[in-house]
Amino acid sequence: MIGSIAQLIRAKKHTKNKPYELSVSGKNNQVVIINGDKNSLEFPVDLLPLFQEKVIDADLNKIAKPLQKDRVTKLEIRSGEQKDYLEAEINSEEREYFISESVEVVTSKEAFIDGLLESFNKETGRGTFRLPGGRGVPYHYTGENPSQFLADFGYPGLVKAFCTATFDSNLQPMRLDVQSVERIQRILPLN
Repeated sequence: MIGSIAQLIRAKKHTKNKPYELSVSGKNNQVVIINGDKNSLEFPVDLLPLFQEKVIDADLNKIAKPLQKDRVTKLEIRSGEQKDYLEAEINSEEREYFISESVEVVTSKEAFIDGLLESFNKETGRGTFRLPGGRGVPYHYTGENPSQFLADFGYPGLVKAFCTATFDSNLQPMRLDVQSVERIQRILPLN
């Protein structure tokens, strides 16, 4: 696994986030990546889809993000089995090769979302809405009945919020504009 990440790092450094060409070498199950300077790098053919489709570019960006000139100048990845064996390194001048140019898809639509009203600021009408999985999402109360909302905020159980929800590309709520909430009745234990 570490070896594969190291290969992808080497390829990113080699191409410098610029267009490149591929050539099939035919030996050792390798392809050759030719960068804009016409330099060649042998690369495992089984990792080529990960590299071309930029599958882990966001993760490589996170790995390289702390690098800054005169602060954190070098990052090294070493194999766990062989502590002295350097797998890959990135220096602060190479940081720009790992910046991913991702476009985040955001969708907004009206929805009913279940969760807990965890916090509320009366001055701003904003707070945190806790989803059943435990993740907190910021919300803004935009409804017409603030006194009823304050009463519902005091309810200790789950509520169903009617809101305009903004979802990320994975369809996870990022932000909620809550118009109203409805208390979800607790299940009573029957003996």
